[in-house]
Amino acid sequence: MINWSTLSEAEKTEALSRPAMADSESLRNTVAGILADVTARGDDAVLEYTRKFDCPSLEALRLSIDARDAVLYVNSALPASKPLACIFLVAVRLYRQPS
Repeated sequence: MINWSTLSEAEKTEALSRPAMADSESLRNTVAGILADVTARGDDAVLEYTRKFDCPSLEALRLSIDARDAVLYVNSALPASKPLACIFLVAVRLYRQPS
């Protein structure tokens, strides 16, 4: 797992240069499953996936006011059925994982 905040600029460049995932259908299916789980279980699922992909030691979901406002702004511009910001973040995390 990559911890972005601890990487040097060279390591960040290397991490971003990984090849695209070969099986985009698998990626779509994985993202769809995550979104369905988040829809069904809400914050519990978000916390679980955040622990899995980002921060295993995270105990609670907390956003700064600026981060919360940014999420609300992005989500207000999207159709309710297409939470693009969430899809994008999950897809990027899966794409960046070592194969």
